[in-house]
Amino acid sequence: MKIIVAESAGFCWGVRRAMEKALHLAESAENRDIHTLGPLIHNTQVVEFLSSRGVKEIHSPDEADEGTVIIRAHGATPETLEKLKKSGAKVANATCPRVGKVQALIKGHLAKGYEIIIIGDTGHAEVQSLMGYAKNRAHLVQTPIQAMELPLFEKAIVVSQTTFDRKVFDEIVEQLQEKTGELKVFCTICDSTAKRQDEVKKLASKVDCMIIVGGHHSANTTRLAEISRRYCKHVYHIETAADLVNVDIRSYQAIGVSAGASTPNWIINSVVQALRFKDKEKAVSFQLFGWMFYGGIFRSLAAFFLCFGILNMFHLPVSWKFPLIAFFYLFSITNLNGIVSGEALLFSDPTRYHFIQSRRKSLVFFSVVSILSVLALGLTLSRFGFFMLLFSVLLGVLYRIRIGIGKKPFRIFDIPGSKNLFHGLAWSIVIAAIPLLENGICSWNLLITGPGLVFMIVFAGTVLFDFKDYQGDQFAGKETLPILLGRNRAAALVFRGTAILTCFITVIALVTGQKQLSVTLALSAIYILLVFAHYSNKSTIPSDGKFEFIVDGIALVPWLISLLLSIASRI
Repeated sequence: MKIIVAESAGFCWGVRRAMEKALHLAESAENRDIHTLGPLIHNTQVVEFLSSRGVKEIHSPDEADEGTVIIRAHGATPETLEKLKKSGAKVANATCPRVGKVQALIKGHLAKGYEIIIIGDTGHAEVQSLMGYAKNRAHLVQTPIQAMELPLFEKAIVVSQTTFDRKVFDEIVEQLQEKTGELKVFCTICDSTAKRQDEVKKLASKVDCMIIVGGHHSANTTRLAEISRRYCKHVYHIETAADLVNVDIRSYQAIGVSAGASTPNWIINSVVQALRFKDKEKAVSFQLFGWMFYGGIFRSLAAFFLCFGILNMFHLPVSWKFPLIAFFYLFSITNLNGIVSGEALLFSDPTRYHFIQSRRKSLVFFSVVSILSVLALGLTLSRFGFFMLLFSVLLGVLYRIRIGIGKKPFRIFDIPGSKNLFHGLAWSIVIAAIPLLENGICSWNLLITGPGLVFMIVFAGTVLFDFKDYQGDQFAGKETLPILLGRNRAAALVFRGTAILTCFITVIALVTGQKQLSVTLALSAIYILLVFAHYSNKSTIPSDGKFEFIVDGIALVPWLISLLLSIASRI
């Protein structure tokens, strides 16, 4: 069975912006009394989560006090905004800018004497806000039949709810052409809505079953289900993975998954994971897949071969000791950090969270055995090498654990951007610095180039994982580089940082005659930049193993290059 996840599934830009504003206010110390006017988005699970973070829902401006009231992405009427201002509440306007443009169109043409025809769903929050701006000249139309029933107008404009069905919009406009002397048509359906609907049409036409994820009271999600039914016989509109319990998928060869604009990625990923577990034919292969990518084996193997690549590049004796130290170190630290993460991992990577929870005892056992193996192998090193390794082990083990320093417990994890820096540092020490020093290499240029290459690879890889987990990390309150700097600035940092570090190390490598290292650096940098260019702008990155293989696979590039160059030198 093949599972295809629509690239456009999940939060749209406007909803994501509103969520970011709400989460930022929830984290801010001076904003302890926070409300949203109505549900921030049409998703029960997200509303419940926000409530647990202190962001409560009110239903009327009359309920507002002196705290902060967030205007949701759908917008609010001018009268509502005026009432909120008079109440003394601080207003945080999270109206989607695209909804704001529709409001401005209505306001401008109302002043010029135009009738305002709004195409949208009766009772929808966005439509109500638009009607408020149109005042007594508002005419709501939901179907072509309703358009035919409108009176004749001398001049009018047509705008739309930003999440309306484009096909129905065009049908309604066709009817309105005969009803108005002067008709200005503004198709204000959001481009992300149009893209989402177009992708669902294409996906539904080539699969046996469509799963649409999102709230049943979400208009845009319900519309995706309606569109899917035009092209696919078997369509299920569900809110969470729990709704799949009574769905029999055994007869389907291909299943398409999409989600509404108010559905977070962690719910989409949990649905995909549930579908995989329901596919009994792939149960065994999925278990192996889980151990490989969610149990840290593939990442550990990547570290193992990266260490081999470092040994080959510097023409050092081939030894299993250092690659094994790298393997056991990465396996133990990856899994122990995953276990300690607890429910925070549920938001960023629900598939891995459930894998860890179902095999917690086994993972703890193998992780402890791996740490003991690292320390046992470390005893064969010099005293300095052993203490460097011990430092790396302690850094990894204590990374997420609260340390009681002073009155407030402290975690390395809580330092903004610490994951990228400390992971890069730990990998550099274990995979490059220790093997080089233990082989008697003390030259400053070699101790910069080797660990520098490893740091570049790991830093870029961890930032890419931060992009994948961006939305979930926000829910969990993490401060990763993409959250701190913004996605575009974080991507620019990696692009520029990779280019600068590559040039710097390459110059040193060429000056000191390390041609193989310079070639490896250049090709590794190209691979990193290509992967970043592909993934950095994607709003939804499924945790399907493909991403993990490509990103963790960056560490395999130096080994593959050194292997190919070694083979070429013998021919």
